[in-house]
Amino acid sequence: KNLSDGISVLSNEEAVLSSLNKLRQITTDQDAVRTVEESILRAYIGASREARTRGNWDEARQFVAKGEPLALNTEAVGRLEAELSAIDVDRAISEGRLKQEQRDALEREKKLEIAQLVKRYDDSLLRDTPTEHDLSTAIDVLEQLKSVAPEHRLVKGGPSQLSDRLAATVTALGSAGKWQQADKLLLKFNRQLPPTSRLDDASQRVAAGIASVERKNEIAQAEAQKNKLEQHLAAAKFTASWETELRTQLRAIELSHGTKGELMSDVRQSIAGTYITAINGKIAGKHFTEAQNLLEQGEKYVPANLLSEIRQSLQVSLSKFDEENLKRDEDAEIEALKQTLLTQARALDIQNATQTLQRIQEVAPDDSFITLQARPEIAEAYARLADSMLGRKQISQARELVNQGLEYDQNSRKLNAQLKTIARMEQFADFERDLIGQKASL
Repeated sequence: KNLSDGISVLSNEEAVLSSLNKLRQITTDQDAVRTVEESILRAYIGASREARTRGNWDEARQFVAKGEPLALNTEAVGRLEAELSAIDVDRAISEGRLKQEQRDALEREKKLEIAQLVKRYDDSLLRDTPTEHDLSTAIDVLEQLKSVAPEHRLVKGGPSQLSDRLAATVTALGSAGKWQQADKLLLKFNRQLPPTSRLDDASQRVAAGIASVERKNEIAQAEAQKNKLEQHLAAAKFTASWETELRTQLRAIELSHGTKGELMSDVRQSIAGTYITAINGKIAGKHFTEAQNLLEQGEKYVPANLLSEIRQSLQVSLSKFDEENLKRDEDAEIEALKQTLLTQARALDIQNATQTLQRIQEVAPDDSFITLQARPEIAEAYARLADSMLGRKQISQARELVNQGLEYDQNSRKLNAQLKTIARMEQFADFERDLIGQKASL
């Protein structure tokens, strides 16, 4: 576009030619390059023709010379040669160097040339939908005819006719679904031909057709990318390489379709679902550190709100797990205290046993072990010590031990039986002392 606009008025010739060289370097589309070269060549021939009308013969020849590097086929060379011939003829006529016979002969040649050009023009448009070659030929003929007979009817009306015939061709190509080919023709000829209503309508249809094709291609590409991602998610391993591939695929979808829209919403939902399933599995297995790592990894690819429920579930499960661990630790501590108490009581280590009982009462005041085992075991220990004292006739010490034991188990049969035994032994001791006193008085 820039090349065509610039050369049309030759307002920035050096920059235009520099841009043409750059175009030759950066594109492999030789048709596009030839189209630009042809546009520049026509501009040089048109400038030469304009210089002829002003009688600037040397300037006209300079423009022809500039066009020679762009004349890359015999037809283009012929057009330049025809322009040089026209320069010579017009100059000769202007300078009055031609005789009447020569002028008559030139006029006949001119009429013959015009007739031949008109026939070539008509032959190029025999098809209802002319080909690219047909249109190029017709445009070339009009350029040559403009040099020979600038006032000819085809010079004035031919371009609009070609615009309508171009419209017919691109419409037919569009109907066959060949939108890219139609667009290529428009790109090549639109700037060489004047706009008409038919050509405008055809151009709009082509643009709409290309947009439709691109949309279908975009949908197909999106579906393919989404399916590929779904397959990757289905084989989720959550390794570094797997995560790298996920990141690559997600980035490709974002570059092709943007970061918003229904597709990206579906993609993020799928990614979130994959991580949620994996995190739930880790929670069920009580692998909370791994679950937390997966949660943090997933939040790099999807909005936090998509993982808010599983984050809350993880927190609840972790809290419950901590509570259960604490309960198990407490239960283990209580169980250890119970076993310690039983061992101490059975070893007659009453002092430590009572301290252990006090600790159990602090951490598990409602535990039935206290009344059903702990107190009876301590009471039993007192009973055993009391038996020892009774065996040595230490009745008062035995009574003290029994009384202490009853503080732990008032219903202890053994202690109560010992208490009765102690009472009898005390009565016997009193009787014995009285009898000894009576004997002494006699």
